Amino acid sequence: MKRVGFIALIGDANVGKSTFINSLVGVKCLAVSDKPQTTRENIKAIYNTEDSQLIFIDTPGFHRPRGDFGRLLIKDAKQALSDCDVVIYMVDISMKINYDLVDKLKKIDQPLFVILNKIDKLKSISEYEKRAEKYYNLFKELPKNHFASIVAKDKEVPHFLIEEVKSLLPMTEPYFPDDMLLDHPIEFVYQEFIKEKCMRLCYDEVPHAVHVKVIHVEEDDSNIDITADIIVEKESERAIIVGKGGKMISKIRSYSENSIRGFTGKACSLSLFVKVTKNWREDRRKITEFGYTE
Repeated sequence: MKRVGFIALIGDANVGKSTFINSLVGVKCLAVSDKPQTTRENIKAIYNTEDSQLIFIDTPGFHRPRGDFGRLLIKDAKQALSDCDVVIYMVDISMKINYDLVDKLKKIDQPLFVILNKIDKLKSISEYEKRAEKYYNLFKELPKNHFASIVAKDKEVPHFLIEEVKSLLPMTEPYFPDDMLLDHPIEFVYQEFIKEKCMRLCYDEVPHAVHVKVIHVEEDDSNIDITADIIVEKESERAIIVGKGGKMISKIRSYSENSIRGFTGKACSLSLFVKVTKNWREDRRKITEFGYTE
């Protein structure tokens, strides 16, 4: 028997939720970029200790939805709030407060924790204290040990807060094996790495339209061969992903191979094909086919 439960990580887009989970579990397994919609579905990351199993639900960031795809992402984030034992609200302390989301979180029944991330972006200690005080006042019913301030990109983890979360979980048998990291197959991790490189390297030009699908994986004790499609919505986006003389796709491939090598410890050979599926984010059939289910 262990302390076992589900912890929903809630916040606006691009506040550092996936970075925080990667730091906690000790290995990069979730895509991270500075673009909204990097996380596109609820992903469960399993953090095991000798006496606990904490299942973190990494959710799409709350945002103003556009189209069927955007509304589906918001639905996933809201669903996580009703399916968890504990909620962690993560904010980028340098950004404006999302009062609508604050009001929603003040009405939930589950225990709530608040993590103030990206404190390194503030110019002074006095500015940090001023901004932090606003959150303390907004959630004045919470004890001070339900707050933490971190720089997630520096792999900071507030272990005292994790211990508090753990103490609130029920004693039961673990839901997942001790060696399980995600509730998704390994192909999903490969897709995440490739998608991340597309989003990082192509800046603001195509990120939201990118979907990655692993077609084939062949693996032995020391090597992995992966074939994957990068799907975009327009020919112009395809041209950006491929790049002049194929330079961009070569860079995406190289960087993705490095990430997969770091994750698996095996040499990686990646074959990428860029395809156009027009307006797939507005096509319910395609959204479902690509794995973004209701």
